[in-house]
Amino acid sequence: MLELLLILLFVLLIINYALGKREILSPAFLFTLGFLVSVAWAYAFRDKWGLNLKIETFWVILGGVGLFSIVAAIVSIFFMKRTLIEGLECDNRYEISVSRTGGIIIIGIMLVTIVYTVFEVQKIAPSGSIMGSIYAYRMQTTNITTDNASSLVLPKLLALLRNFTDAAGYFFAYILANELFKRKRVNVVALVITFLSLINGMLLGSRTGAFMLLLSFMIFLYIMYRASSNWKKHLSLKMLGMIALLFIIIIFTFQSFAGLLGREVGSFSKANYLAIYFGAEIKNLDTFIQAGQFPIRPHGTFGAQTFLEFNRTFGKFFGSNATVILDLPFQNINGLSLGNVCTTFYAFLYDFGYRGVVLLVILMSFVSQFVYEKVRHFTRQGDISIYTLIYSRIAVCLILSFFSDKFYEGIFAITFIKTVAWWVVLRWIFVRNRVGILK
Repeated sequence: MLELLLILLFVLLIINYALGKREILSPAFLFTLGFLVSVAWAYAFRDKWGLNLKIETFWVILGGVGLFSIVAAIVSIFFMKRTLIEGLECDNRYEISVSRTGGIIIIGIMLVTIVYTVFEVQKIAPSGSIMGSIYAYRMQTTNITTDNASSLVLPKLLALLRNFTDAAGYFFAYILANELFKRKRVNVVALVITFLSLINGMLLGSRTGAFMLLLSFMIFLYIMYRASSNWKKHLSLKMLGMIALLFIIIIFTFQSFAGLLGREVGSFSKANYLAIYFGAEIKNLDTFIQAGQFPIRPHGTFGAQTFLEFNRTFGKFFGSNATVILDLPFQNINGLSLGNVCTTFYAFLYDFGYRGVVLLVILMSFVSQFVYEKVRHFTRQGDISIYTLIYSRIAVCLILSFFSDKFYEGIFAITFIKTVAWWVVLRWIFVRNRVGILK
């Protein structure tokens, strides 16, 4: 079954590439690509992990990816017809203006946030060094329970500052990409802010935030390249090769990067370490489905895993006072650790069963394709597209859907709503209307 799944996902990827007019950034292509890579890693380690894929797991993965592709295609057709009717006109009235004073203020806020974060992390997880505290804090949050959950919550002010720092990182990464692409120069202020956001994202021991920001920066450059020709000019094979090479370099430095954050990774070979992150999710999902103990409603909570943050924020208004945490037990087989993540489908099955896979995949595909089409139809030259900022996050979440439920964790979340609000404020500050200036 695993071999057949691998072949069919590859065929589906080609179909999505063709239907998307050779677009590698379309939601369906990204979603399929992530699962194709993961299944390929799982296939390579199938004997070592004793992976004999069950028919239910086969249909959850293939059916989920296929359904996502169908919904995305339908939304794309709707926008295509609308474009033919309305047409598109470029608007050149906007320009980005980053003042030194504004940049310094934001850099100051980010430095305060970094210092404040280090202070709180060392307070929660005391250690002999900053890196030791970061690792200890990460271990506590990874093994979180209802008993220690409240002790790991950061102060509200710090959470707000970190949210602003994260939003500013994406916003100025967009400006950095814009300057590089259009003017062939580096905006130093934007570079510093982006770098500080990367640092801030790793202070809680996770690499995901930094990886997402770097990938979003590449997405910004790609979108600007494609939009400059009204989405008619594609990347050359040489450029695609360079992008692939960059990804390979990032992947093969993944383990070393974890060591810098204080994690114990020396006991894993590079191949085994990467397999845990890129393929073990398929085995873990298969194990979960074989157990057949879903859907699960801890304390009667609706969507405890899929809508985790909304439950934490609004649960009390619906009569739920239970502490909601991610239920991700670590998996082991033949003495080998397989981590504790099981693809995005785990959360859907956990909360709503097979019906949840259908409904949540449809919603995810619709939202993703809708925002992507808004990016393609953005015509304000010199302006900062909020839809592009949003889609950069969505795109990364779709790629990482083979890993865990990044989409609903990261997009259907109060923190992301706050992030978008910060983007709107920053755009209001740093984007000028030329017509207004001339008047």
